[in-house]
Amino acid sequence: MKNKFSGIFITFLFSLMYATHPFTVGEKLIYSAGFQLLSAGQATMELELDSLHGHPYLHITSTTKTNSILDVLYKVRDRIEVWIDPEYFFLRKVVKQIREGKYRKNYTALIDNQNLTVSSDNRTISIPDNVFDPTSIIYYLRSQELKIGKQFKFYTYDNGKLKEILVNITQKEKVNVPAGNFNCYVVSPISANNKKLLKNNGHMKIWYSDDPKKLPVKIEQKTNIGTMVLKLK
Repeated sequence: MKNKFSGIFITFLFSLMYATHPFTVGEKLIYSAGFQLLSAGQATMELELDSLHGHPYLHITSTTKTNSILDVLYKVRDRIEVWIDPEYFFLRKVVKQIREGKYRKNYTALIDNQNLTVSSDNRTISIPDNVFDPTSIIYYLRSQELKIGKQFKFYTYDNGKLKEILVNITQKEKVNVPAGNFNCYVVSPISANNKKLLKNNGHMKIWYSDDPKKLPVKIEQKTNIGTMVLKLK
C-alpha cells in the first residue's frame, strides 16, 4: 500500500509541476529507421515516472531494432534507459544494453548531482557541472522556447566521455514523415571546442515541430555506413 501511495503521490506532484509542458507521462514516440530508400527497422522513446532514493525522476527508455532483412547482415537490439531530473533535466542515471552485430556492451553510470561526480565501471570522476545526455537534451529542448538563432550550451556525459556541446537552432523547414506534415525548427548540435562530436565524423540534426507539442519528428545522423534517418510514425 505504501509503494502504491508513493507512486500516486509522485504522479500527482509531477502533474502539478508540469501541467504546461508539451509532453506527458506515458508518451511513446515510435520512429521508422532507414538509410535513404532502405528501411532498416524501428526506434522508440517512451517517457515514464520513476523514483530513485525516494525522489521523483523522469525515466526515458529508448530502443532501436533492425528489421528481419537487416538482421541477417547486421542485427541491432539496443536499449538505453536514462533517469533525469524532472525540473532541470540533468542526468541522474543511465543504463545501456548495446547489441550491434557481434558487438556487446552493458554500461551503467550514476551521477551525483550535488557532489558533481560520475561513477561507472568501478571508477569515479569529477565533472565541472551537471550533465545531460543526448536523450535528456531532446526533452529539455521541448520544454524551451525555440526560435531561429537561439543557442544552448550543455555538458554531456555519454559512453564514458564528457563533452561540452553547443546546440544551435539554424532554420525552419517543412518535413513530411509518416505521422504527417510539419513545420519544424532545425536543431544542430556541434562541439564547443571544434573536436569531433560523434564518431566517424558524424553529424546530427533534429527537426522539432513548430507547435505546442514540439515533437522531435525527424532525427538524422551521419554514420560510417550512411545517413540514418528516424521519422516519426
